[in-house]
Amino acid sequence: MARLNDMNNNPRTADIMEVMKRWEDVRASGWLTEERKQLLRDAEAEYTLLINGRGEYELARCEQVPVGGEIGKSGVRAFIFERNGASYAAIWDDKGCSSLEISAAAVKAYRRRVDSGELLVTATGDKASSTVEAKAYIVSGLSVSELKQALEGAIVTR
Repeated sequence: MARLNDMNNNPRTADIMEVMKRWEDVRASGWLTEERKQLLRDAEAEYTLLINGRGEYELARCEQVPVGGEIGKSGVRAFIFERNGASYAAIWDDKGCSSLEISAAAVKAYRRRVDSGELLVTATGDKASSTVEAKAYIVSGLSVSELKQALEGAIVTR
């Protein structure tokens, strides 16, 4: 019973279950073509499985980047990727909830799903701040390398 309680107390349980469901759906549906399977076999590359605004799956190559310093130190995780000419960061808090302050130029939108409506972001001068909890997406007009720099320089508070 302790394991079930661990799942109930983990702030990421819903996100983890959603990821498992997505991968099971693509496996069962045959969406994973041989070409896509070959991409996933590359041990040097990481991919994220997205659901776009039309409810279709997309596979995007991604890279984990530090948020506010070293990877994992702040408790906020981010993976950056490009799609449809924009840079994105999938971002979440491993420990529950924190506040993120980042360059306002880095945030065009902050969304719960990759193609959904925007979430609240407060902009003050050249800084934008938002609460980070379950997985969400920063959509940026910056290049991937510029977004990576903005995330590295972000301030995370609990």
